[in-house]
Amino acid sequence: MKILLLILSLTFGLNAHSQNYTPFPDSNARWVNTIYTFTFNGADPFPTASFGGVEYFCMDSNDTLIGPNNYSQITYCTTNDYKGAIRDDNGMVYYVPKDSTNEYLLYDFTAQAGDTMTIYHESFGYSVGQLIQVTINSRDSILVGNDYRDRIYVDNGCWIEGIGYEKGLFLEPWPNVSNYATVLYCMSYNDTIYHSGGSFGGFTTNEAGICELNLGVMPPPLYHIPFYPIPNPTMGIVSWYMDEAPDNLIITNSLGQQVTPSFTYINSKVKLDLSDQAEGLYIVQFTLEGEPYQMRLIKE
Repeated sequence: MKILLLILSLTFGLNAHSQNYTPFPDSNARWVNTIYTFTFNGADPFPTASFGGVEYFCMDSNDTLIGPNNYSQITYCTTNDYKGAIRDDNGMVYYVPKDSTNEYLLYDFTAQAGDTMTIYHESFGYSVGQLIQVTINSRDSILVGNDYRDRIYVDNGCWIEGIGYEKGLFLEPWPNVSNYATVLYCMSYNDTIYHSGGSFGGFTTNEAGICELNLGVMPPPLYHIPFYPIPNPTMGIVSWYMDEAPDNLIITNSLGQQVTPSFTYINSKVKLDLSDQAEGLYIVQFTLEGEPYQMRLIKE
């Protein structure tokens, strides 16, 4: 079983940082955002999910000058209507919305763990954005093709150098409790796909092609979501389904210290008890059929 789910940041990253910064695209790029809604069925604690919608954003070769700075235009791919403009200033990615000359921080790939900043975001399907303060939880690197790229963790996922937010371009950076999830279904630059979401979740890649614009063609619905911890955040006990028991399980707190909470695997169900642990972020790492995975849990 080889399942890489974006919602849990299950791709495994190395601790080393990338050596050469990969700038945000300035032309010939596409981002496909999708949204899924969850439905809980009776006594089953694990939801089913169904496709809820899609957004397509394109960056062609059109530049625009706003104030003293040059930007790359972002359009809605299916209508070619102007949405806004983006520029990368040595790792700090800025966005100017349509009908505005105000520049807002979208991503900061220079940030270190513990840094706080105010960033711009939108909710799925809305073109009016908001500003929110976020704190950088940690950073590591992930292999994309033959190169390592920095990955910056915020409250609900991560920014990936040269790609954007794993939950979708522009989308909100916090955990939600409204039974939905957003996913960066695809990201491509020039003739290469660098992020692929499948029917749900996602992983970095490096394969020939561009993101398809299949308006009205929905990805396959998700039925059971493996590796979906319930509840998260948790007051203590958190559970999820797996076809096999995980190997090489390591759990660390936000200080990088290894902890050993109670852990059981019975009838394809994992139960982890964080009741005796301090509040904060926990990283769960394990392997399954030789593939490495990483899960992030919040103890309240």
